[in-house]
Amino acid sequence: MDTEANMAEQTELAANVLRIWDMCDEDGEFTEDQKQNLICDAYRMAELIQAMAEWNAKQDTKNTVFTVSSGNGADRDITVRNDGEWGIGIGMEGYGVCEVNDLDCFPVYVEWYNDHPRVIVWGDINSPDPTHAIDLDGALESRRKPE
Repeated sequence: MDTEANMAEQTELAANVLRIWDMCDEDGEFTEDQKQNLICDAYRMAELIQAMAEWNAKQDTKNTVFTVSSGNGADRDITVRNDGEWGIGIGMEGYGVCEVNDLDCFPVYVEWYNDHPRVIVWGDINSPDPTHAIDLDGALESRRKPE
């Protein structure tokens, strides 16, 4: 079942809970406090279901979304995409690359190139070419100098 259908089903379930409690209240079986508590619980349940659906919508088999502090107290999302055999893309909402008007592009890419790891960065959205291609061979553990 897709996320939207699941969210709609869960929201309908919460609405049905409210209708059941309203019917029970007509029969005078519950106090007003009990009814109010249940209504609050039903709304909290609907909010939780919506939050879970939104979180699930961010997740898929290729992308993983990490929420991190932006340094000024706000939380921001960083998306990491596994492109299978090619490499891993890293992106942030609101950042992209030239000539691609797509939320699915990543300005940082980590890959194996000619059997060497490297990081490619598109640091200028107005340039179609990467601004940096960093070979990581210098970071090999075997190159560490003894202290």
